[in-house]
Amino acid sequence: MKMESITKIEIKTKANLGKRISAAFIDYSIVLTFISVMFYFYAEPIENGYLLSGLPFWVIIVFWGFMTIGMEQVLGATLGNYLSDLKPVSIQSFENQKLSFGQSVKRHIPDLIDLFMFGLIGFLFIANTRYHQRLGDIWGHTIVIDTTDKEQGIQ
Repeated sequence: MKMESITKIEIKTKANLGKRISAAFIDYSIVLTFISVMFYFYAEPIENGYLLSGLPFWVIIVFWGFMTIGMEQVLGATLGNYLSDLKPVSIQSFENQKLSFGQSVKRHIPDLIDLFMFGLIGFLFIANTRYHQRLGDIWGHTIVIDTTDKEQGIQ
């Protein structure tokens, strides 16, 4: 009977906090600018503020999905991550390859939680988890690596 060797997979990450903050700022500046424009043109005044409903509301959701999930599927990273030399990779496939659609969805569904209080929740997760993962990265089984740092990734 032949014995198969088991290869130990090593995952190396760094917090990359400056780059991750920069990337989030780029991504969500674009999204928030788009939301502001939509509110300016389509929101209806109500007693305590403004209401955006119907098609304009869904246009915002689709735009957010394109800027996060769609960009990861097209570029391999969101625009902010791409410009900051960051790339999310799967820890399930053990290769530094593009994420599956499901992984991208799982990474970004918790964005509102991760961005709560100006990103405090995301910062705490990145600073205190073994592989420097946000809540969405933990759920999506992904890590974020600096593509210019050859020490990071899955070996």
